[in-house]
Amino acid sequence: MADSAVLTQDQNHQTPSSSAREQVPVLGYRNYWYPAMAARAVRKRPRHIKMLGDDIALFRDSESRKIYAMADRCPHRNAPLSQGNVFYPGTLSCIYHGWTFNTQGELVAVLSEGPDCPMVGKVHQRTYPVREFRDFIWIWMGEGKPVPLEDDLPPEITDPAATLFCSTEKWNANWRPVTENTDGYHAPILHYNSMPRVLFMNWVAWRKTAYVESEDGLGVLFTEANSEDEATYPGLGDWPPYPRWKRLAKKLFRAKTARGRPVTLPNGKTGTITEDVHLPGWRRIRVRVHTTFIAWAVPIDEHSCRHVMWDAVLQNPDAGGVGHALAKLRLTLFRYLIYPTWWRWAYNKRYVGQDKDVLESLYEAEENLQGNDNGILAWRRLAARARKGPDNRAD
Repeated sequence: MADSAVLTQDQNHQTPSSSAREQVPVLGYRNYWYPAMAARAVRKRPRHIKMLGDDIALFRDSESRKIYAMADRCPHRNAPLSQGNVFYPGTLSCIYHGWTFNTQGELVAVLSEGPDCPMVGKVHQRTYPVREFRDFIWIWMGEGKPVPLEDDLPPEITDPAATLFCSTEKWNANWRPVTENTDGYHAPILHYNSMPRVLFMNWVAWRKTAYVESEDGLGVLFTEANSEDEATYPGLGDWPPYPRWKRLAKKLFRAKTARGRPVTLPNGKTGTITEDVHLPGWRRIRVRVHTTFIAWAVPIDEHSCRHVMWDAVLQNPDAGGVGHALAKLRLTLFRYLIYPTWWRWAYNKRYVGQDKDVLESLYEAEENLQGNDNGILAWRRLAARARKGPDNRAD
C-alpha cells in the first residue's frame, strides 16, 4: 500500500488548495470505461448522450440487437445521427440526407444521391467501443485499445452475488467537486436532519478522518480516525441539536452499520474503510451491513455531469439454511417494498439531494482547507498525477 501522511490543519492552510485540482482534466480522463445509460433505454430508435464533451449516438443492430456507439454529428451538414434511422441491419442513416454508416463508421451509402454516389467509402465516422453489462451500457472514451471492462468497475458491480438498483440524474456541477464529495465528515452537518439519518443511521457529532492510497494506485480510501456522538461547544451549546429524549432513543435503537476491511493508518493505528474514491470518478460508501452505495460522476461538459448511482445489496453466496433464507427474504423485501416505496426517495433523492443542492451552488473561489481535508488533497494529487501517466491512466 502506498505511503501517505496525514496533514495537520496548519499544513493544509499552507497548501495551495486549488493547484492540484486545476491539474485534473475538467472533462475527465479519456482512457477509461464510463457508464452511459440503462440498456433498456436504447430500443428501436437511436439515442443521444453527451459524455466528456463528446456527442454520441447509441443505436442497435436491427437483427442482432447489439449496441453500437458513433459520433453524433453527421459529417455532411452536421445533423444529429441520433435523430436518424436504422433502415438496414448494421447501419445508421442520417435523418437529413440519408448518409448511411455501418457499425465500423464507414460511409456505405448516400440515400439522397443514389447507389453511385462518389462519397461512398471516402468518409469515416468515429465509433466508440461499447458493451452491455449488468443491464447498463458502457462506453470506452479513449482512442486506443480498451482495457477489459471489469478493470474499471467497482467490485460490487462485477460481483454476481450482488443485486444492483440503479438510478441516474443530471447534476449542474463539474465532475471534480462531485467526486470530492466523498469526505465523510460533512455528513453530520449537511445530513443531520435527513430522514435516513434521523431514523436509522448512527449519529456522529464530529469525526476526524485519515486516508491511505489504494494498493493499485487508482484511489484513496477514507477512514475514521476518531469520532464522538456528542459535543459541547463553549458559548454555543450541545451538538447535535436534538432533545434529550431523541438522543436517548438514538442510543437505544442505534442501527447496525457496515464496517469495512481493516487498514493500517499513517499513525500506525488500525482503522476501517468507510468510503473510498477511485479513478476515473466513482466513489463508494458502505451505507448498511448488506448495502453499499456507489456513485459515478460522468462528465458531460465543463459545467455538468451525469450522476449514476447504484445501491448494491450484497449476499453471501456460501450462506446456507436459515442464513440463505433470511438473505433471500431481505432482498425480496428491499426489491419490491423498501426500495421503490421508500429507499429510492428517502436516500437517493432526499439524502443525496442535499449533496446535489450544495455542489450545484459552490462558488469558484480560493479555498481554506482544514485538517479533515487531507484525504481530498490526496485525491487531487493522485488525480493530477494520473493526467501525466501513460494514456492518462494512473502510474
